[in-house]
Amino acid sequence: KEIDNLQIEIDGSEVPYLDGSSKIFTSLLNEAGLLDQSENKLFFEVEETIEFKDEESGAHYVISPFDGFEVTVLVDFDVPYPGQQFAVLAGLEKYEGEISPAKSFVLLKDIDSLMGNGLIKGGTLDNALVIADRLPSSTEWEKWGSLSHSQLPLPATLGVINKSNQSFENEPARHKLLDFIGDIALLGAPIKGRFVVHKPGHSSNNLFARVLKKQLQEQRKLRGKPKYDPSKIP
Repeated sequence: KEIDNLQIEIDGSEVPYLDGSSKIFTSLLNEAGLLDQSENKLFFEVEETIEFKDEESGAHYVISPFDGFEVTVLVDFDVPYPGQQFAVLAGLEKYEGEISPAKSFVLLKDIDSLMGNGLIKGGTLDNALVIADRLPSSTEWEKWGSLSHSQLPLPATLGVINKSNQSFENEPARHKLLDFIGDIALLGAPIKGRFVVHKPGHSSNNLFARVLKKQLQEQRKLRGKPKYDPSKIP
């Protein structure tokens, strides 16, 4: 919706996890209603291609000039499933239907380390897609029983275990796109540009947003100054 004047108050240490997507937040904003205001919206307009690579994670970002907002996200989980996926958002008007319902997810291979670090305490089969990237033993499955209010049988095939909660075949890629939009919003300005993002994550998204922040600050300093094009007739 490109809302840029909103006060949010939180009385806890973090944002509620809810159903693992942003669908409930989107619905609540729609219920509250939107108001057009008299001030003109100030965009960050991409004037030349910007490229950034996070060497540590391997994440790669490219944003190029475009009179609109478009994001393509490519992911590679390096396991048989979900393997390689991609998702596209061709305009923010499509966010509510195509990206907002995409739930968070976890691979079975990562559960032990996440639980060992005190994470995913609120994770259940109701608010995250649990993906069998390998077949677990019965002992492991019993240990992970806390992930579900109603225990599912031991998976016999690779893929999403709780498929009844899955909205899209490429839901992991769509949720990564959802995360990217949320992280890049920290820039503090709506963007006109076309993104192609490979293997994004919260940490690398934040680093990329800092790169764009410098460009935005420079652009605002020069706002209103004439642009000189030596190829044109004076």
